[in-house]
Amino acid sequence: MLLRPSASILRDAKPPWKSQTISGKLEGAFLFTTAVAKNVVPFLLIEPLLVALPLVIREENSAKRFEVVDHDEILKERFASRWFAEAERLWNKHRTDKAKRSEMTYLNRLDFQHGLTDQNPDARFIVLYTGSATDASAVVVDRTAFEAPFVAEHKTYWCEAKSESEAHFICAYLNSGYANEKIKDFQSRGLFGPRDIHKTIVKLPFPRFDPKNELHKSLAKLGSKCATRASYSITSSARAMSESGMASPSALAAPLFRTSSNRLA
Repeated sequence: MLLRPSASILRDAKPPWKSQTISGKLEGAFLFTTAVAKNVVPFLLIEPLLVALPLVIREENSAKRFEVVDHDEILKERFASRWFAEAERLWNKHRTDKAKRSEMTYLNRLDFQHGLTDQNPDARFIVLYTGSATDASAVVVDRTAFEAPFVAEHKTYWCEAKSESEAHFICAYLNSGYANEKIKDFQSRGLFGPRDIHKTIVKLPFPRFDPKNELHKSLAKLGSKCATRASYSITSSARAMSESGMASPSALAAPLFRTSSNRLA
């Protein structure tokens, strides 16, 4: 497969990485699906990204896990080996002085604090939410919906769910006006008001999902309904809106699909 960098990602990149690109062929086994903040709006994932990662899925005792690999470990994959050798060269050339002093490799940086390898490829449903914004935007991710395995990007927060209903329950709570209003006094503030959610919202007390609790089931159904409506309302127009310079899909979706229920117990 012949790959080149995304124009939208290059626009958002910071020096010196903005001008450092890799293009060429790559084996499909090293392609993964992910999402950055701009791909996540309440209840909806918009145009998730395809990324190349030095990552493989190992299976031990019937359980799968992610493992980062160096380019010299995959020499039989000639395109991937060349690709990630170039990535390592660019990292060594342009990494910060702090990274040089600590001898941080590009693999260490990619898997910083085990951000990649702690993820579970076997977890079908995960809830993903943005860490930096006035309000949290959360979405349910079904890993079976993607041809390339899904991995969470380091600036998004995620959790595994035991079922689709539990995932929609958590997602509806994180998107709720109730939860986002409760954290306002604890968020850092910028020129335009509260910002930076990080783990503040999950520190709020809220109940563990109980599939026998009628209120929990109702909130899960509401979350599922919001996801269906968001997909129907936004997906078809997202690309046209972006290209025409109109309000972004996230700006449109955020106010439309916030849940307002205060009863979570």
